[in-house]
Amino acid sequence: MKFNELQKIFKTVEYKKNQIVFHEGEACQNVCFVNYGQLTISTYTSLEKEEIIQTLSDNDLFGDLLIFSSHPVYLGDVITNKKTSITFIPKDELIKLFQKDQELLLTFLSIVSNKSQKIKQQNKLLAHKSITDRLLYYFSLLSKEQKSKTIVIPKITQLALELSLPRESISRVIKELVDKGIIKKNKKIITLL
Repeated sequence: MKFNELQKIFKTVEYKKNQIVFHEGEACQNVCFVNYGQLTISTYTSLEKEEIIQTLSDNDLFGDLLIFSSHPVYLGDVITNKKTSITFIPKDELIKLFQKDQELLLTFLSIVSNKSQKIKQQNKLLAHKSITDRLLYYFSLLSKEQKSKTIVIPKITQLALELSLPRESISRVIKELVDKGIIKKNKKIITLL
């Protein structure tokens, strides 16, 4: 069985754009499968600056890293960015499925392992103190992910949220990298030289 087949068995809810699915601090009691749509998990700093933790879309899971933890609470608000359908799989039912279906268990473990690797990459990314180093590391990750030296980047505003950097600083550093011949830029397309 695959996760996208579980919507036939478990509760599925359709949400409109800008609906809150879970609040920050709310207990995670389900692994959730995004059938279609897009969600953002975000939090606000003490200065009311939004910080995006994760963006999810079609066929993504969330709650999977929390459900078996000793402190299973959401670290941010889970909000829909557009019309979204989510299937909710309760923890006890998930355990039963794993006992019956080793393929589903292995798929789940692979998803969790890959997410763990991405979290380590994000930690490494944020460990870069200079904006230039952080941007170049981010571009190298996208290059590996997209398997090309020519990559598509998100809008500068979205990039600023993902990298926890001021938008103006990112624009300035990208221009400096272009001027130094380290990258080429054409709208949202970056070529690493």
